[in-house]
Amino acid sequence: MLRIRKILLRGNSVQDAYVDFYKGANILAGESDTGKSYLVSCLDYILGAEKLKKKLKEATDYTHLYVEFENDEGGVLTLKRGLEGGKLEAHDVAIQDIHGEGKIIAPVRKGTSKGPDVTSILFPFAGIKEAKLRKNARGETQRFSIRTLAPIFLVDEVSIIDEYSPVTGRSGYDDTARKRMFSYILTGHDDGGVTVEEKPEIVKARLMAKLEFIQDLIRPLDERFSICSPKFPLTSSADDLSDQLIAQAIDEVERAAAAISDLLEGIKMETALTLKIESQLMGVSEIQSRYSLLEERYHSDLKRLDFISEGSHYFTSLQEVPCSLCGQNLLHPHSENAKKLMNSNEVRRSSLAEAAKIHGYLAGLQKAMSDLDRRKEALNIDRYKSKESLDGMKNQIKYTFEPLLT
Repeated sequence: MLRIRKILLRGNSVQDAYVDFYKGANILAGESDTGKSYLVSCLDYILGAEKLKKKLKEATDYTHLYVEFENDEGGVLTLKRGLEGGKLEAHDVAIQDIHGEGKIIAPVRKGTSKGPDVTSILFPFAGIKEAKLRKNARGETQRFSIRTLAPIFLVDEVSIIDEYSPVTGRSGYDDTARKRMFSYILTGHDDGGVTVEEKPEIVKARLMAKLEFIQDLIRPLDERFSICSPKFPLTSSADDLSDQLIAQAIDEVERAAAAISDLLEGIKMETALTLKIESQLMGVSEIQSRYSLLEERYHSDLKRLDFISEGSHYFTSLQEVPCSLCGQNLLHPHSENAKKLMNSNEVRRSSLAEAAKIHGYLAGLQKAMSDLDRRKEALNIDRYKSKESLDGMKNQIKYTFEPLLT
């Protein structure tokens, strides 16, 4: 991952204005209208926003914004952008070491562009892989970008008090993409393998094209038989046979299209089930790790009780030591309470009672761990079956129905 090291504003004939950030949590405190929200706006702008949403009259003399990042490996990346908009410059050095122009990058990619942008520079620097996110119910996907990820960590005061989630935000055209982004962060699985469901009008147009193709194949035969000698007149049965063939072909195509639609719906359900199972497996693994730590704690407590019980038995064999304050031996009447507290039989009984209680807890914990193992095994079986079913449906579409429609 990465962290922000510095946000800096620079202009002509003005002193640089900057804020340094250090490892760990950084708290910026100040009164209202002192620029705290302006920093959030600057980060949103350097990460590809179309324009700087918040402007300060105190910043009118500044012309460029610099943001310096550092990754886990100690690498440095600085992004520079003019406050009036436009493209960015990427530099592989700290702000004070910048000399000349850097690599020109776009704020975001538009259309079918494959050029460098903030996402293509920042994600590899942070160790984040490229991913595809589903953007609608039909399975169309879009690129996982820094603009989709930004609401997770850029939360201003309005988002905090708003009744909407900072993750999904207000309802809009990008609801599905934001939810799939959050799912990708939690599970690590993107939507690159999701099959796109074709639009109904496209399927209908393809069927009509196939019908016209069949009719074009049959038309020369009709013309050929229509000029036959009266000696061999055409009968109504020939026309009926032609109509039957056309109807049969149309029926087969419609059945294939309906079967594909059902299979795509099944793939969608199996994909959702697989994601649910994998999420449950992650939860079970996390609980197992916590249970293992608790089991180690119980065993450590039992060893500690054994040590206390055995130590109390040998306590009376210790040599008498004079008190460092009064010089009297510890067996003097002023230490009678200590003798009572150090009674080996009492300590042993208390240790045995506490050990019995811990053994009871340990037995319950081991039973719970066994239940988790069985649950994990069942989930793995369900995941294997779901994956097998998913592969079967995809192969059925690919090798059985697609050849009929091509």
